Amino acid sequence: MSPSSLIAIVDDDMAIREALDDLVKSLGHESKLFDTAEAFLGYEPRSSIDCMVVDVKMPA
Repeated sequence: MSPSSLIAIVDDDMAIREALDDLVKSLGHESKLFDTAEAFLGYEPRSSIDCMVVDVKMPA
């Protein structure tokens, strides 16, 4: 990934999202945070996302 890669972080826990956001930014990448799968699916420029970090167990 290039230094300008966009990484989507999808997690219902705000503390986890913020920690991962800090980690991603410290590595020189950009991030976009989502608190639900629906919020991610509603994000129109999804094709601009280079990588995703997704919580495996989220509320339905």
